[in-house]
Amino acid sequence: MHYCTLISFFGLIDRSELSRQKLHTQELISQLEMANEKIAENEKLMMEHQEKVNRLQRRLTQAEQRAAIASQQLCLTSVISSFPWYARVWEPVETVISSSTLYNSLGEVIQKNL
Repeated sequence: MHYCTLISFFGLIDRSELSRQKLHTQELISQLEMANEKIAENEKLMMEHQEKVNRLQRRLTQAEQRAAIASQQLCLTSVISSFPWYARVWEPVETVISSSTLYNSLGEVIQKNL
């Protein structure tokens, strides 16, 4: 083979390899872009789910607080019905004091006197 033909032959091989590598690089870049888009979508979904979790946690905490207050009120109502003279003493005050304050005060009085 002639020297020029060899150079030309190897030049074609180099260009062919370069073209193949360029195509492979473009495929990798495309895959990376798709992966980054998927990451962004997943991060957005995670934030939305975290917001839902936070809302549900707040609602659960509020429901637990309401349940605890209702339980205290029920318990104190039972105690008051067991001690009718407490109910008579607190009847006039009940209109002035909020029910939760009244129940807390009655609970303290009853515990001190038991």
